[in-house]
Amino acid sequence: MKGILIVLAFAVSMPSFAHGGQSQHSADDTARVVQAVMKLERKWVSAILRHDIKTMDRLLADDFIGVGSGGVVRDKIQTMADFRSSPASFTAIDLDDFNFRVDADSYVMSGRARMKVRLEGQDLSQQFSYSKVYVKRRGRWQIIALHMARLTEE
Repeated sequence: MKGILIVLAFAVSMPSFAHGGQSQHSADDTARVVQAVMKLERKWVSAILRHDIKTMDRLLADDFIGVGSGGVVRDKIQTMADFRSSPASFTAIDLDDFNFRVDADSYVMSGRARMKVRLEGQDLSQQFSYSKVYVKRRGRWQIIALHMARLTEE
C-alpha cells in the first residue's frame, strides 16, 4: 500500500482551467505557454494511465524533486523506480480548482487531483492538492518539481 501512495503522489493529470494568474507576459505569450504546457499535461496523464515509462522519463527533468503526500522526497531516479515497480494501475485522473502562474521560463500550476486506481483487485479513490513546476530549458518544457498533499473527505 505504501508503494501505491508514492505513485499516487506523483500522478497529476490534464487540468481544466477554473481561473488563473499571470505576470510580465503579454496575453498572447501567456496563452502560448499555457497551450504548450497543457499539451505536456495531456501527455503526462496519458503516460500515467498507460504506464508509459519513456514518456514519463522525457517529461521529468533530470534534477526533478517531488514531495509526496506523506512528505517523502524523491528525485527522478527514485520516482521512476517507484512507478516501474508499482502493482497499481490508474483508471482515472481528473483535476479541478486549477491555478497557474507564468514567469519567464517557468510555469507553476496548482489544483486538486482526483485519482482512481486499481490495486490487487480493489478500486481506490483519493484526492490531493498539488503544485507542479515546469521549466523551459534548451527550448523544451519539463517538470522540475511536484508537491502533493492528500485531502481528507469532509
